[in-house]
Amino acid sequence: MPKQLTSEDYKDLFETCFTPKEVEDWIEEKCKKKVTKKPIEELLKTVYKFSKEDDEQPSIHAIRVASPILRKYPVEELRTLIKSLENFLGKLISINKDDIISIQSTPERIMKILNKEIQPEIPAIVRTAYLKLLGIKETITSSEKQKEDHESA
Repeated sequence: MPKQLTSEDYKDLFETCFTPKEVEDWIEEKCKKKVTKKPIEELLKTVYKFSKEDDEQPSIHAIRVASPILRKYPVEELRTLIKSLENFLGKLISINKDDIISIQSTPERIMKILNKEIQPEIPAIVRTAYLKLLGIKETITSSEKQKEDHESA
Protein backbone atom coordinates (compact mmCIF):
# COMPACT_ATOMS: atom_id res chain seq x y z
CA MET A 1 0.00 0.00 0.00
CA PRO A 2 1.46 3.39 -0.94
CA LYS A 3 2.10 5.77 1.93
CA GLN A 4 1.23 9.43 2.04
CA LEU A 5 4.43 11.42 2.15
CA THR A 6 4.56 15.18 2.09
CA SER A 7 7.39 17.46 1.11
CA GLU A 8 7.91 18.00 4.84
CA ASP A 9 8.43 14.25 5.25
CA TYR A 10 11.10 14.23 2.57
CA LYS A 11 12.72 17.30 4.09
CA ASP A 12 12.82 15.48 7.42
CA LEU A 13 14.41 12.44 5.74
CA PHE A 14 17.20 14.47 4.16
CA GLU A 15 17.82 16.61 7.24
CA THR A 16 17.83 13.85 9.86
CA CYS A 17 19.01 10.65 8.20
CA PHE A 18 22.70 10.34 7.47
CA THR A 19 23.37 6.62 7.52
CA PRO A 20 21.74 3.69 5.73
CA LYS A 21 20.44 2.46 9.11
CA GLU A 22 18.82 5.83 9.85
CA VAL A 23 17.18 5.81 6.41
CA GLU A 24 16.00 2.24 6.95
CA ASP A 25 14.51 3.15 10.35
CA TRP A 26 12.85 6.25 8.86
CA ILE A 27 11.28 4.18 6.06
CA GLU A 28 10.10 1.51 8.50
CA GLU A 29 8.48 4.20 10.65
CA LYS A 30 6.69 5.69 7.63
CA CYS A 31 5.50 2.22 6.59
CA LYS A 32 3.83 1.84 9.97
CA LYS A 33 1.92 5.08 9.44
CA LYS A 34 -1.76 4.48 8.79
CA VAL A 35 -2.94 5.70 5.39
CA THR A 36 -6.24 7.50 5.48
CA LYS A 37 -8.54 8.29 2.60
CA LYS A 38 -8.66 12.01 1.94
CA PRO A 39 -11.94 13.85 1.24
CA ILE A 40 -10.94 15.00 -2.23
CA GLU A 41 -14.34 14.76 -3.86
CA GLU A 42 -16.09 16.46 -0.93
CA LEU A 43 -13.50 19.21 -0.94
CA LEU A 44 -13.91 19.81 -4.67
CA LYS A 45 -17.72 19.80 -4.49
CA THR A 46 -17.79 22.19 -1.53
CA VAL A 47 -15.33 24.65 -3.09
CA TYR A 48 -17.18 24.51 -6.41
CA LYS A 49 -20.56 25.09 -4.74
CA PHE A 50 -19.21 28.12 -2.88
CA SER A 51 -17.61 29.55 -6.01
CA LYS A 52 -20.90 29.27 -7.93
CA GLU A 53 -23.12 30.66 -5.17
CA ASP A 54 -21.01 33.66 -4.18
CA ASP A 55 -19.02 36.38 -5.94
CA GLU A 56 -16.16 35.83 -3.51
CA GLN A 57 -13.90 32.78 -3.62
CA PRO A 58 -14.22 30.67 -0.46
CA SER A 59 -11.68 30.48 2.30
CA ILE A 60 -10.44 27.18 3.65
CA HIS A 61 -12.19 27.99 6.95
CA ALA A 62 -15.54 28.57 5.23
CA ILE A 63 -15.51 25.30 3.32
CA ARG A 64 -14.40 23.41 6.40
CA VAL A 65 -17.32 24.76 8.44
CA ALA A 66 -19.80 24.20 5.59
CA SER A 67 -19.16 20.47 5.27
CA PRO A 68 -19.62 17.91 8.06
CA ILE A 69 -17.07 15.69 6.31
CA LEU A 70 -14.44 18.43 6.01
CA ARG A 71 -15.01 19.48 9.64
CA LYS A 72 -13.35 16.22 10.67
CA TYR A 73 -10.01 17.43 9.25
CA PRO A 74 -7.73 20.12 10.68
CA VAL A 75 -7.24 23.21 8.51
CA GLU A 76 -3.54 22.37 8.01
CA GLU A 77 -4.41 18.93 6.64
CA LEU A 78 -6.94 20.42 4.21
CA ARG A 79 -4.41 23.06 3.17
CA THR A 80 -1.83 20.35 2.48
CA LEU A 81 -4.39 18.37 0.47
CA ILE A 82 -5.24 21.41 -1.68
CA LYS A 83 -1.56 22.17 -2.26
CA SER A 84 -1.00 18.54 -3.27
CA LEU A 85 -3.89 18.74 -5.73
CA GLU A 86 -2.50 22.02 -7.07
CA ASN A 87 0.90 20.41 -7.61
CA PHE A 88 -0.73 17.53 -9.44
CA LEU A 89 -3.39 19.46 -11.39
CA GLY A 90 -1.83 22.84 -11.98
CA LYS A 91 -4.18 25.74 -11.38
CA LEU A 92 -7.43 23.75 -11.65
CA ILE A 93 -7.55 24.17 -7.89
CA SER A 94 -5.29 26.41 -5.85
CA ILE A 95 -4.96 28.09 -2.49
CA ASN A 96 -3.25 31.42 -1.91
CA LYS A 97 -1.31 32.73 1.11
CA ASP A 98 -4.56 34.07 2.62
CA ASP A 99 -6.17 30.60 2.44
CA ILE A 100 -8.55 31.61 -0.36
CA ILE A 101 -9.33 28.67 -2.64
CA SER A 102 -9.88 28.94 -6.36
CA ILE A 103 -11.34 26.21 -8.57
CA GLN A 104 -11.31 26.39 -12.37
CA SER A 105 -13.33 23.33 -13.34
CA THR A 106 -16.13 21.10 -12.15
CA PRO A 107 -15.46 18.49 -9.47
CA GLU A 108 -16.46 15.77 -11.93
CA ARG A 109 -13.93 16.92 -14.52
CA ILE A 110 -11.16 17.20 -11.94
CA MET A 111 -11.91 13.69 -10.62
CA LYS A 112 -11.76 12.37 -14.21
CA ILE A 113 -8.41 14.07 -14.71
CA LEU A 114 -7.09 12.56 -11.48
CA ASN A 115 -8.31 9.15 -12.56
CA LYS A 116 -6.78 9.50 -16.03
CA GLU A 117 -3.44 10.86 -14.76
CA ILE A 118 -2.97 8.10 -12.23
CA GLN A 119 -3.91 5.18 -14.48
CA PRO A 120 -1.45 5.01 -17.37
CA GLU A 121 1.91 5.15 -15.59
CA ILE A 122 1.33 3.12 -12.44
CA PRO A 123 1.19 -0.68 -12.30
CA ALA A 124 -2.31 -2.05 -11.73
CA ILE A 125 -1.81 -3.15 -8.14
CA VAL A 126 -0.39 0.21 -7.08
CA ARG A 127 -2.88 2.17 -9.19
CA THR A 128 -5.79 0.34 -7.57
CA ALA A 129 -4.46 1.21 -4.12
CA TYR A 130 -4.03 4.90 -5.04
CA LEU A 131 -7.47 5.14 -6.60
CA LYS A 132 -9.06 3.47 -3.58
CA LEU A 133 -7.20 5.86 -1.30
CA LEU A 134 -8.40 8.86 -3.33
CA GLY A 135 -11.94 7.50 -3.55
CA ILE A 136 -11.88 7.34 -7.34
CA LYS A 137 -13.64 4.59 -9.27
CA GLU A 138 -11.17 2.72 -11.43
CA THR A 139 -11.84 2.65 -15.14
CA ILE A 140 -9.50 0.39 -17.05
CA THR A 141 -10.04 -0.91 -20.54
CA SER A 142 -9.92 -4.63 -21.24
CA SER A 143 -6.90 -4.13 -23.51
CA GLU A 144 -5.02 -2.39 -20.67
CA LYS A 145 -5.95 -5.25 -18.35
CA GLN A 146 -4.74 -7.84 -20.86
CA LYS A 147 -1.48 -5.95 -21.38
CA GLU A 148 -0.83 -5.76 -17.62
CA ASP A 149 -1.71 -9.43 -17.14
CA HIS A 150 0.70 -10.34 -19.95
CA GLU A 151 3.48 -8.15 -18.50
CA SER A 152 3.11 -9.62 -15.01
CA ALA A 153 3.19 -13.22 -16.30
